[in-house]
Amino acid sequence: EDDFVERINEAITLAEVHELCGKRDFWCTAPCASEKTGEDLGGTRITLQATKHGGFDFSIRTPGTPKRWKLYDRELQYHWEK
Repeated sequence: EDDFVERINEAITLAEVHELCGKRDFWCTAPCASEKTGEDLGGTRITLQATKHGGFDFSIRTPGTPKRWKLYDRELQYHWEK
């Protein structure tokens, strides 16, 4: 919707954000470009997940999967060898 960003910016609670996003768990990822290859490594993830008790988990996640570890390992190795 045209006013989605405005409504997100005006949201005060996590419940309001979750409602605006279709009552689905979601995450957004800060861009993080590789200096070695130029590809997007996928930076920190901001997540919002509903819990079974009616609340929310709102978290910041750093690379935490084997695929992301490999991407960051290659990037850091590149910088250490410069």
